[in-house]
Amino acid sequence: MSPVIIAIACACIAALTAMCTIPPIVLLAYRKKLVDRPNYRKLQRHPVPLLGGVSVYASLVITLLLSVCFFPQYMQTGNTFIAALSISLIFMIGLLDDLIDLSAYIRIFTEIIIISCLWYSGISIDTFVGLFGISELPPYISLLLSLLTGIGLINAINLMDGVDGLVSGFGILTGIITAIFFFVHNNATYGIIAMSLVGALIPFFFCNVYSIKYKLYIGSSGSLTLGLLIYLSVCQIIHTTQLFPWDKFHISWLLAIYAIPVFDTLRVMITRILHKASPLKADKTHLHHIFVELEYPHSMITLIELSLAVIIQIIWMITANLSSLYDIRTAWNLLITVTLDAALVVGIYLYMQYLKQHRPETFARHIQMGRKLSQRTSGLTIFIRRIIDRPRHTKFPSKDDQETTTD
Repeated sequence: MSPVIIAIACACIAALTAMCTIPPIVLLAYRKKLVDRPNYRKLQRHPVPLLGGVSVYASLVITLLLSVCFFPQYMQTGNTFIAALSISLIFMIGLLDDLIDLSAYIRIFTEIIIISCLWYSGISIDTFVGLFGISELPPYISLLLSLLTGIGLINAINLMDGVDGLVSGFGILTGIITAIFFFVHNNATYGIIAMSLVGALIPFFFCNVYSIKYKLYIGSSGSLTLGLLIYLSVCQIIHTTQLFPWDKFHISWLLAIYAIPVFDTLRVMITRILHKASPLKADKTHLHHIFVELEYPHSMITLIELSLAVIIQIIWMITANLSSLYDIRTAWNLLITVTLDAALVVGIYLYMQYLKQHRPETFARHIQMGRKLSQRTSGLTIFIRRIIDRPRHTKFPSKDDQETTTD
């Protein structure tokens, strides 16, 4: 059987598992008051269950176990075991953070331990793939680069979780892209892992964006798990054998895939440091926050940022093909990619801030546009919500009961 068909089957199994686990998880969260409570930084008006990451993690792990049992010829047992163990550890830390609100420094310390263990097991950033004429890196440089990359990606994805559907939508999009890459390059193990993640995220995405009855947040348990899986994929992609001319641009391609969380987080961190604030201090200065101010519906904000991610991918494909055609060095291709990606991601935010501060009338027109978009998409939202929230035997708390969880 083709590994692609197996991967699609695994995605379906993960999706069905998520669909079965979400209702009891939501019910448990309401009964045990495991909810995200509204405050000045939160966008919701009512408490929302925080255990979406449990559904994603359980669906992913169950699917991977079934894959190892029934299709061992496609699953490298060592890689699968290491991946499952590492995501289990980061999931537990994220779950603790959701339940008792861990310090950011404790989370980062745990991430350092996990990434260091992965580095010791051979999953690391230990090559520049010929960039700047560098192939193999010394061990201490490899460890430092692995820590910077891993911690940066994990926390960039975590900080991206600000509007409904954004993190899960981004995970679905990048999961499909990387799965295609792995199958084209004959890495069935990580192709199946990527598609299993896509299947686990799809039901959560619809419940998170459209549902009222089954609405839940992915929480740190989900976003940290997704971030670590992205780091594992990055390590695999960097070590993938080059089969095509554009494969020598692996590093610039990875920057293009994850440009939105990476460059948006860098901008936020640098801005905080320049204002003499802690780079770990939470605020409302991310790219998605400017669209929230414009009163765009969350589904539209997610669509805008995912469309931007697709545009960045198309731009990279054009520049990579031109670089191969005209034999442009990988360093120049990387410089072009970084410049264009940073200009798009950072430029949009700065432009909207400029309008807000210096062109309030134009900014107000954008707000009116956001309200109109919200009205136009309300019909589709209601239609999807009716499908998801159709009557079931499980009894959920009413809105009044939900509000009492803040007491």
